[in-house]
Parts: sequence; C-alpha cells; structure tokens
Amino acid sequence: MVFDDNLFPTSQRSASDAPARDAIVPAEPRASTETREPDEAPTAPRLPPSSDHAALAPHAPSPPVAVPSAPRSRQGTIRVGEVIEELDIEPAIASEPAEAAEISPPMRPRAASVPSINPAPPVPPAVSKPRMSTPSLSTATVKMSSSAPDLMAAPSTAAPSSPAVTLAPPVPPVPPPKTRPMVIVPGASPLAPPPMSDTTQSRKRARPWWEELFNDDFIRTMAKISDKQIGMEVDFIEESLGLDKGAMVLDLACGTGRHAIELTRRGYQVVGFDLSLAMLAKAADEAQDRDQRINFVQGDMREMTFDGTFDGVYCWSTSFGFFEEEKNAGVIENVRKALKPGGQVLLDVVNRDFVAQECPSLVWFEGDGCVCMDDMTIDWITSRMKVKRTMMMDDGRSREIEYSIRLYSLHELGKLLHDHGFRVAQVSGRIATPGVFFGANSPRTLILAEKK
Repeated sequence: MVFDDNLFPTSQRSASDAPARDAIVPAEPRASTETREPDEAPTAPRLPPSSDHAALAPHAPSPPVAVPSAPRSRQGTIRVGEVIEELDIEPAIASEPAEAAEISPPMRPRAASVPSINPAPPVPPAVSKPRMSTPSLSTATVKMSSSAPDLMAAPSTAAPSSPAVTLAPPVPPVPPPKTRPMVIVPGASPLAPPPMSDTTQSRKRARPWWEELFNDDFIRTMAKISDKQIGMEVDFIEESLGLDKGAMVLDLACGTGRHAIELTRRGYQVVGFDLSLAMLAKAADEAQDRDQRINFVQGDMREMTFDGTFDGVYCWSTSFGFFEEEKNAGVIENVRKALKPGGQVLLDVVNRDFVAQECPSLVWFEGDGCVCMDDMTIDWITSRMKVKRTMMMDDGRSREIEYSIRLYSLHELGKLLHDHGFRVAQVSGRIATPGVFFGANSPRTLILAEKK
C-alpha cells in the first residue's frame, strides 16, 4: 500500500478525490522569449516518469474537456481555461494561486502517463464558477461540518463537479428493542435450580411439632377412652370448678372435644379452643352425633384474646407446656385475662417426679390400624420430655416425628401461677383422690388456681 503526502492511502481514495490529486496547479505566468503562431495548438509539457509506478502500463488518455476559454497571452503562454486536447493527465479546475495555497496542501507531481492504482473513470465536463477551487478532503469536511455539525466525522463522497452538497436529514437513533423479562419456572426453565432432596425439602418445610403431630394419623394412635371414663373425668372437672349450671367454660386445647360435649350435655356453655383443624373436625362430628351445639374455635393459645369472658377454664391431658418458658408463661397470662374476676383454672399435666423414675423408656402400643413405638428420654437441664414416635400403618405407610414437652414439678407450676395473679386452691395426684397429692407416686398433677 502506497501513501501520498496527504497521509491517505491511495488504495482507499475515492474516485472523486482523483482529480484533486492529479491536478496540476499552474505556476506564476512569466514572459516567454519564443513566439508562436496564433493558430498553432499548444502542446502540454511532459513530466518525468515516476519511479514508483514505472512498471505500470499507461492508460488511454481522457477525452477532451470543454472549459470556458480565457484570453490568450500575446507571448504564447497557456492560459487557464483553454481547451486541453493532447494532455494525458485528467483536467481539473484551478483557482488562483493564493487561494489554492490556503486550502489544498502541496502535492507531488506525477507522470501524465502513469495512472493511479485504482484508475478513476473519466470525469464529465464540469461547469465552473468564478473563483471556485477544487475542495480537498479536509476542505470538504470543514464545509460539511458548518452545515451539519452532527455529521462532522462522515467523509465526503460528492464529486467535485457538483455545484452544491445536499445532505440528508439526520436519521434519529433507533431505540433498542424491548426485551421481555425472563421468567424462570422451576422444573421447566434451564435456569431453574436442581430439585431439592427429601432432606432439604423437609428442612425447608419444617414446622413446629405441635403443628405436625395432631393430624388424622395422630387420632388413630389415641387411646380408646370409654364414655364411663370420660364421665368420671368430667365429674372431677365439674366438682373442682364448682360452677353453676349455664356458666361459661373454656376447654383450652379441647382436642376431639369429648369432655366439652359431656359438659354441654350437663348444661354448661362450653367453648372448645384448639389449633388442630383435624381435631376440631372430629369434635364437631362427635357433637353432631350426640345432638349437642358447641362453639369450636381454631386458634393458637399463645395468641388468645378473650377478655373476662369465662367463669372457668380447664386444660386437660398434658396440653400445657409445649412452648419455651416465656411462651408458656404467656399462655398463663392469657388464661388470667380470659377469666372473670374470681374465675378458676384447672390444669392437668404429667408429674415430672413420677416420669423421672420411668426414664428412659421404650413403649409399644397398638392404635386404630397402626402400631406405634414411643422412645422417651428427659433433658435434665431444660426439664423437657423428648419423645420420638414411630407409626407403622396397616396400609404400608410409616411416619416418624419427635416432640418435647416441658415437665413441671409441683413447686414450679405453683410459682408460675402465683407470678401471674393466681392463688393455688387445690392439688391432686389422681381424679379418684381429689385434694390428695402423693409426690413422686402421683402420675399426674391436677392443680386448681383462682384468679386474684
């Protein structure tokens, strides 16, 4: 690739730039000593061949270009504007020397018979204007930038013979196409995470044991209690609370509602409260079968909002002590708020001192279409009974769940009630011996407290 003096490669110059490169700028006219006949045709001066293109074959001379003639000098000097017939170089329109010096940089003369690497096509006759010069690439760029500043970097491609440069209006930028947000569907998208294992799913879906345990499968593992046994326990509740007929009674953690249904049958207005929907559904069916109308409410005893509603509250079958120490204390506070002034609460929990003698233990028992095994231990630091229950169903299913309950000794339970506005009225170890407690030999702690 060969570079001219104007630092543009000749292989990349357009056809419109060829005339400006090959044009010969005439020198200052000087007097000539030789005379010439008026009718004699002028001969074009020959330039020495260039060594850069000595091996290239010459091309056919360009056709004559008709240019408006100018007056001829008497001394025979060739004037600008005459018809050039025998020159092999391409004609161009020259301007005054001073103006050409300001606009176009000096160029190295080339041989008339040596074409450029990319020969330019013949230039059609051009109509010149007074004082019009051939614009170079830099000059054309400046003129275009004055009329269209935003197209300043675009190179000029117009032929020098054009009288004016017409620029197309700027094209507004095309905004990028809007892309729809990617939607990832687990299991369907290649970007979806791999499926979780059973262990990971169980960890993510882990819920408190009291929300998992008391379902339909747990109902199948419950011991079968006869109506006679339920009647004996309701007798103990009724005598302990000492309420009149028609009194409002709350069965806290009512389960399947056997005790609430019996109290309703005896003339009390009972409300059953439990978190398990499976238990409440079983209780509602049982009440309907016995033609008893009872209000069963689903809720968490930690969030109970009754205020001075009930004359008595009872919580049966170790349904107290599921939560942490603060939450268990909060349940006692909620019970106090739910009671009317002078109301009483009866708690039935397993006796810690009795269970400690039986720990650890492994017990097998049979339920309704299932066989169960309870592996029980005690955490002596936290005083919580931990049970791992395994259920094997007759349909081939098996289920395993762990739960823990806070075990209270009598003095701990009495202090908890006292700290929340209760006075302990009676303690029993068995329903058969009201008011009698035998310490570690009593399997249960039946404590009656009155709201101060």
